[in-house]
Amino acid sequence: MNYRQVRFFTNFCGVCIHNVSIPVLGDFSYGELILQTKDGKDFGYAQIISEEAWSLISTICEQECGFNPKNINPELSIFQSVAVSCADELNAKQYSKEFPLCPNCGAKLSSYNDDLIDYDADIPVVTWTHFMGLTKDKQKNMVINLWDKEKNQQK
Repeated sequence: MNYRQVRFFTNFCGVCIHNVSIPVLGDFSYGELILQTKDGKDFGYAQIISEEAWSLISTICEQECGFNPKNINPELSIFQSVAVSCADELNAKQYSKEFPLCPNCGAKLSSYNDDLIDYDADIPVVTWTHFMGLTKDKQKNMVINLWDKEKNQQK
């Protein structure tokens, strides 16, 4: 497993009333994302601009679902949810479509800051090994099914 060092910042959760540490990328982190597991306890780093799976998922969404990556529209969030859902699990946990979540209670944080440095730590690099190992037809079917599911949830 590969890792990437990121900086964690102190933030406050208004739900559980605790200070929590959340990783935040710098202002010049184009094409990079921090993902978080659904329970909020683990983080992963994704360099999506050079990720083959991200590009493949985008292509399938364009060809099969009518997604246009050049336009910012509601479908962009559907695409991002689909791509995150295709990622390999981390410690047997799926990544969340939400960020940031409180690592203590799992609630969605309403905002987060990068003004109080807590610490630097290595977090795992997100992978799409399982997805990339599927046949082309299974990749296509998986993406289409996830797209339809996300689109229906957003209605």
